[in-house]
Amino acid sequence: MIKKIYFLVLIMFMSSAASVSMLAQNIKRPISIEEIEEAINTPAIKDKDKKGRNDIANYQVDIARRLYNELKVDVDMRRDDEVIKVTIPADLLFGPNSTSLLDNSRYNKDLMQFSRLLDSSDLYRMVLVMHHETGSEQYCKTITDRRLQSIIDWFTLHSRGAKYISAFSMGNSNPILKNDSMQNRRHNRRLEIYLVPGTVMIENAKKGKLK
Repeated sequence: MIKKIYFLVLIMFMSSAASVSMLAQNIKRPISIEEIEEAINTPAIKDKDKKGRNDIANYQVDIARRLYNELKVDVDMRRDDEVIKVTIPADLLFGPNSTSLLDNSRYNKDLMQFSRLLDSSDLYRMVLVMHHETGSEQYCKTITDRRLQSIIDWFTLHSRGAKYISAFSMGNSNPILKNDSMQNRRHNRRLEIYLVPGTVMIENAKKGKLK
């Protein structure tokens, strides 16, 4: 009986590890920001589906408002209000120079919001973009890779929809502010999460069933 339980646990562990490994291979280092733009524009919503587009925009604005109220981080809208962009300072997720997620309730609460959104099959596609701005170019590449992998591992364990994640490691290639002060560097070290309508959301909007 003990051997049987051990075997089942081992199978579950190997299955989880395989999922993490598969996602690790999907971490991308874009040559340009256009690769990320392509990711957040897919799947596209046809221009002729005007009502569907309006329903999606209204739905996304409501979700964005809820995320802002609960997380108290920067939340913006992209693609005519069809895509939600959430920016979480890396300091809320990781300790200085660490690649392990902080063991506290704050990051669990933050990431769990997105985990629940991913649980509905292909309602959302999620694009993760990790940035770092302190240290050499190679160090920034390494730490963004490893931090991004920690986040992917977390979603793999906590969400049924981890396969809908695309991940981009940007290193120090795209700062939003001049990297000349502690405050600016803190803003530049960040995780961007894009919530893109999936095929299920698009189809539900076409049918007037998006609620």
